[in-house]
Amino acid sequence: NDDGDRLGHERNPDNSCKEIIAACHEGVSIENSLYWIKTSQDVAAAETYCDMTHGGWTLVGKIGGSVGNIYDTWLVANHNVESLKTPRVHGNNQYGSINARPLAVKFASQIMLSSGENDDGIGSRWVSWTLPDGRDMDTFWKHSVGQSAVMASSQDPVTVTSWNDQTHDCYQNRYGIMPLPQHGGSYPSVTFNTLGNTNVGDICMAVGVQTTGTNAHGWSQNGHGY
Repeated sequence: NDDGDRLGHERNPDNSCKEIIAACHEGVSIENSLYWIKTSQDVAAAETYCDMTHGGWTLVGKIGGSVGNIYDTWLVANHNVESLKTPRVHGNNQYGSINARPLAVKFASQIMLSSGENDDGIGSRWVSWTLPDGRDMDTFWKHSVGQSAVMASSQDPVTVTSWNDQTHDCYQNRYGIMPLPQHGGSYPSVTFNTLGNTNVGDICMAVGVQTTGTNAHGWSQNGHGY
């Protein structure tokens, strides 16, 4: 077959890296590399890094340094996708992501946050947890649903695991957004308690999407919560 017929090629993108592995014949070795991912029919395909060694993790976004207010694009739009050709994070105040909402809602069951010092796969420090029940395409990771809606939703326990074999019971909601009013609506998010607090030294993690001192959709940002 023409190489263009290969699953994960630009002409034949798949929904996720894990699905590329699942579609391959038993015994076929698949390398960590760049593959074309198309998370839904109405989203442009993007070339991103796949860690196939650990089961097919799709690099959906990365951040280096301070990047400002990103809640309109982070993980919900294709933005600076060229940066996703390597998992290494450079501290240059830039971020990149694909529109990962369809993947997170329809195809994935787990999410991972990883350090970014590795050129070839997952970093040496990472945390992972199961995505929440009840998530949907209209509201998951949608900052504009507002703080009051997120705070009113059920905050459910989820076990987070880490690179050093720690586990911790954290909390999340169906929006995947941190509920505490002063923490900027950080996402993806798991929190120390049902109010949405963070705690130094635990493994309940979130990604900040709002600049300190700003207000948006009912949230302020006091420089914490990520």
